[in-house]
Amino acid sequence: MPPKSKFSQEDVVEAAIQVVRELGIEKLSARAIAKQLNSSTQPIYSYMKSMQEFGHKLSDYIEGVFFQYMATQYTGDLWLDQAIGYVFFAKREKNLFRFFFGIRGQETGMEVHPERVFEQLLEQLSDYEGFQGLSTDEIHTLRRLRWQCTHGLACLINSLRGDLLTDEEIISNLKNSTKIIVQGLRATRGEEP
Repeated sequence: MPPKSKFSQEDVVEAAIQVVRELGIEKLSARAIAKQLNSSTQPIYSYMKSMQEFGHKLSDYIEGVFFQYMATQYTGDLWLDQAIGYVFFAKREKNLFRFFFGIRGQETGMEVHPERVFEQLLEQLSDYEGFQGLSTDEIHTLRRLRWQCTHGLACLINSLRGDLLTDEEIISNLKNSTKIIVQGLRATRGEEP
């Protein structure tokens, strides 16, 4: 009977996440995971029944980290806080952001589903005061336009230096862009901005 492994499947997944965090998805391998655990590759292969199954666990974990960032209260304005969390995720978790949004890592065959997070966040906004009086189409338009600004800022910060903007500057930029987008929509409705 072979000796029992001293690592759990969760240990292996956590080590894999550390590899992705530190080195990027392109460096993820059984050898890199084993090095993280100070182990040989044999125990790693025993937990990696299939790369697809392993990829699901990794993707689920990263999805959870992304959701945590976006569900954190930064200002007290739920919709603004979601955007701030999005950009902070890109700033603080550079390689996880790149993997999650397919900036790198499509060749792994691992599936990620950011849309699941967005659906959960949309549910949280069902009673959002800022959307009162707007049609479903207008809310969709606002969210799409603000997402384009937010994703652009997130990619800029992620691909350049993380210290390009302070957290306070990020929050200020997102507040201002959100305000401008909402005012623009209201102006097209003939309302005072």
